[in-house]
Amino acid sequence: MNTIEVPEVRDAGAVARMHLRAWYETYDQDGSGVDAAWIAQNLGHLGTAAGTDGWAAEIAVARREPERVFCRIVRTITEVGATTDGATAIDAVTGAGTVRADGDAGGGAPVVGFLYGRRADTVTLGPMYLLAEAQGTGVADLLMGEFLGWAGAAPIRLWVSEFNTRAVRFYTRYGFVATGERELWRDRLRNVRMVRPAGG
Repeated sequence: MNTIEVPEVRDAGAVARMHLRAWYETYDQDGSGVDAAWIAQNLGHLGTAAGTDGWAAEIAVARREPERVFCRIVRTITEVGATTDGATAIDAVTGAGTVRADGDAGGGAPVVGFLYGRRADTVTLGPMYLLAEAQGTGVADLLMGEFLGWAGAAPIRLWVSEFNTRAVRFYTRYGFVATGERELWRDRLRNVRMVRPAGG
């Protein structure tokens, strides 16, 4: 069972650690262009107080300015049905239940995913990560549905690693197309720009 929540500042440490774990799961593989040592050197701060502080600042802005910053986390909870505060959880297989928009429906349950975005001249999506245990459950579609509702008709852009073909396929399914623009992030990770036109 999964719940989708607006995180609270107290969730920052769990989000930061999950963010780092997602990097290892996603990119510590042959062909990605990076390895565990590179991830530790470039993203290892996520597992420290500095990583927690960074996420705490982002979550605080998202809570203070929800029209400008989108942030949702995914928790996995073990009990089907009512949560500790009476909210209904989402069945990860059937999608039954309701999305929890705020609060701590998971009662401190593990964070297994997040989606972050910003609105400025255009809407930017990312980062978005789900741990392996949450992939294939349908929760990514629920997250994207919430994000697209928040973004409205605005054009959306993102960077995605060309190695992460699962993510590329996911974004393509939601109307994102590659622009041909590329970047080499920190001289190692090959990213491609994808955009979703205004109006979807």
